Amino acid sequence: MIIINGELRSLSEEDISEDGSVVIPEGVKKIARFSLNIHKDIKSLQFPQSIEEVPPEEFVYLCELTKLYVPDGIKKLSIKPPVQRAVPKYDGLYPGMYFGRRLQPWEYLRLPKGFVIENPATKQEEPLEAPMLVVNIENLDRIIAENSYKGEDVIINIKNVTELSAEKLREYAKIVKIKGIQIVDPKAQGLCQETNVPYDVNTYLKCREKIDEIVDEVNPQKHEHTPDRDKRIFGAIIKKLSTITYDKVAFRKGLTSGRFVSSKNLEGGLLEGTCVCVGYSEIIRNILACCDIESKLFSGGGHCWLQVKLDGKWYNADFTFDQPKVLKGKKPKYLLKSDKDFKSHRRMIEDYKKTKRGMKEEIIAKVYKEDELEECSESVPDDELMKYIYGEERGRTSLSVIRRLVRGREVKKEE
Repeated sequence: MIIINGELRSLSEEDISEDGSVVIPEGVKKIARFSLNIHKDIKSLQFPQSIEEVPPEEFVYLCELTKLYVPDGIKKLSIKPPVQRAVPKYDGLYPGMYFGRRLQPWEYLRLPKGFVIENPATKQEEPLEAPMLVVNIENLDRIIAENSYKGEDVIINIKNVTELSAEKLREYAKIVKIKGIQIVDPKAQGLCQETNVPYDVNTYLKCREKIDEIVDEVNPQKHEHTPDRDKRIFGAIIKKLSTITYDKVAFRKGLTSGRFVSSKNLEGGLLEGTCVCVGYSEIIRNILACCDIESKLFSGGGHCWLQVKLDGKWYNADFTFDQPKVLKGKKPKYLLKSDKDFKSHRRMIEDYKKTKRGMKEEIIAKVYKEDELEECSESVPDDELMKYIYGEERGRTSLSVIRRLVRGREVKKEE
């Protein structure tokens, strides 16, 4: 670490600990441009109280940063707000959660009172009226246990709704001032986070309670000892969600639609009965998590779908295209498919990758690393899929029809 006249000029690899943390010592007043952001693997960064000036652009490329300690002397950094600005419904102030166009899964971010951020609705810069703490739920528990909460407005970060029940949220609300709840899991949502916004407490409670109702009706315990437990649960969930219609207005009008943001998260589908592809996928992901079933969201070509791990095997699943079919009791075409049977969606990713540049391309490339995009080698046969969604009788009927057709063909051949 080179410090000259109170200015940090550069870091070396030795200044970054094994866990990716950097602590800048007291006495440092300035940060030289590009002294930090060339080290993209920094995960935790703590400024001293003596700091007076940090170049606003110094964080644009710190893509792995999840912990940031901002002292009271700093009033502005280039921590960009969510892209849902211009949507009147979401006109409250939220701390920025994007570096460039990547949503940060903050484990800890504290912004002091007076810190200047952009109002999502007006696009005007405004200072925070109170300190803001953006924190994952584990760190919030630690802060409460250590009695170190200092009255900040709090945004809680969770990976899915299993981490925060309605009862637990009500208990938090008695202790801390909750500004919102942010659901973000980078491993599961590598490409689908651009319109994710914090839910207010009441909205989250309503969504969480609706999910609890669906899980109770699906009753995962009923299938606990069956070899195809996960597929049966998945089919029951799909059937329950088939009444949620596709929001054509939100899709067509984009940001000019008042439903644009809610259609892409839990709120639209669960509370308003309409959503778009990201909304369907996010709802299913969170309900599956409550049933101890792993899933991931992926996107390409302006579309979003899931990969789900059922009974030990991964499958591709796109409920958006199949929702009208399931509602009418017809055979789905895009659920529980192998990679071979899901070619159109793979082409979406490849086409999207070819036409996009910059940060977007980096995120897309990341999807292919470390098994983030799972290999799906099998499809669930149509008769089994029908059985899982519509019930045993429907599956048997479908299979019996197929058998009758086969027997009929054999008879004709003999004649």
